Amino acid sequence: GRNSAIRKRLVEGAGAIAEAARQIALVSDVPMRNARRPLFLAEARAAAHYWQAFASLVPPSFGFTRRHHREANDVVNKALNYGYALLLSRVWLAVHRSGLEPTLGLLHTGRRRSAGLVFDLMEPFRQPVVDKAVLGLIGRGAKLELKEKQDLTLRTRALLQQAIGRRLGPARKGTAPGLLHDIQRETLGFRQ
Repeated sequence: GRNSAIRKRLVEGAGAIAEAARQIALVSDVPMRNARRPLFLAEARAAAHYWQAFASLVPPSFGFTRRHHREANDVVNKALNYGYALLLSRVWLAVHRSGLEPTLGLLHTGRRRSAGLVFDLMEPFRQPVVDKAVLGLIGRGAKLELKEKQDLTLRTRALLQQAIGRRLGPARKGTAPGLLHDIQRETLGFRQ
């Protein structure tokens, strides 16, 4: 049935992503100018498999068939875009607090006035912070909606803010540090 097809797609996707990670690991001790292209190609292959697997976890009623960035029309892509904007602001703040220059990225370079370092540092947190929050809301049956002009409703934005906030850090004093702590640690570690 549907569950076995989803399971198969997830297993295939995980295998393809593991192969891309193996290819990325082979790119070592190479100057960054020579490494960027093979790294981006391997990352693009892994991303294609990741988003196919992600789409298999989203019920068809949401209209999510593939990842769209700017031209998104469905609520899932819009929720992801909104979540990434929230994450971007948190990482940008961590970069600012650490005194690093946000435009000096390693992989995300070449665009004038682009926050390359912010995008570099944001990458490892996209999935555990935003993607899991969006899938979690979908899985719990949260009502994610768009307004008439295809923008997220205020209620949907609030749900996303709460879900992402829970993933970023502890809600109560005395609990273990959350992913926001990890973002700050990675940013400060970049200074060394």
